[in-house]
Amino acid sequence: MADSTTTTYGLTKPEVGASEDTWGNKLNTNFDSIDDLFDGTTAISPNLTALKIGGSTVTSSVAELNILDGVTATTAELNIMDGVTATNAEINLLDGVTATTAELNKLDGFTGDVDDLNYAKDLRATGVTSAEFDKLDGLTATTAELNILDGVTATAAEINTLDGVTATTAELNLLDGVTSTTAELNKVDGYTGSATELNYAKSLYDTGVTSTEYDYLDGVTSNIQTQLNSKQATLTSSSNGYGTRTVSTSSPTGGSDGDIWYKVSS
Repeated sequence: MADSTTTTYGLTKPEVGASEDTWGNKLNTNFDSIDDLFDGTTAISPNLTALKIGGSTVTSSVAELNILDGVTATTAELNIMDGVTATNAEINLLDGVTATTAELNKLDGFTGDVDDLNYAKDLRATGVTSAEFDKLDGLTATTAELNILDGVTATAAEINTLDGVTATTAELNLLDGVTSTTAELNKVDGYTGSATELNYAKSLYDTGVTSTEYDYLDGVTSNIQTQLNSKQATLTSSSNGYGTRTVSTSSPTGGSDGDIWYKVSS
């Protein structure tokens, strides 16, 4: 009977009672082939029904083990998945994400929803900067109060003119229709009189008497008409020897040389 070979790996099986002086070489070749099978030199395709590694039974199916076919990740990279509870669909949310870790971390602690994020997007589209939004920090005004500014064209400097104003709306409305200049308004600066006294001054002005004419009254200490009425009717002079000078409201009668008559309109 000639030599035969094993079915799977083709190891030589020396013929019993034969292979004189050759069986040793045949066995050595078989041992080398077995060694190559164990050290991986020769690829093997075992058909196992159970597999133990380090005394522990491998329970993964062939299909599950084949998942590793083509995997180039390292052990450290595979360990990243250790403890991951996200589903395949959730992990796929990262598909196409171009944001950096730092950018994704901006969401850390965010408790809003999609609507809040979209609102922030709309605000940014307005062109308002974060510094400008910060000006609203501490604002307690209502929407209605803010809407009061709708249509206002005044500058900040002009609005600041109201800083410290304590007047009421009614008091501010007193200026409605005023055409006087600042210089004209300043004329009442220091005035301590009343409206009645101002109206009296207006009445005097309406008479047409000028300030020059009013100045003639300077120094008058009593009623002018009374003073005029009390003037004596006859002016007497004794220095020239010509007798009396008569002032009368009536037509002259009689008289003597040297008399002077004055006609005074009654």
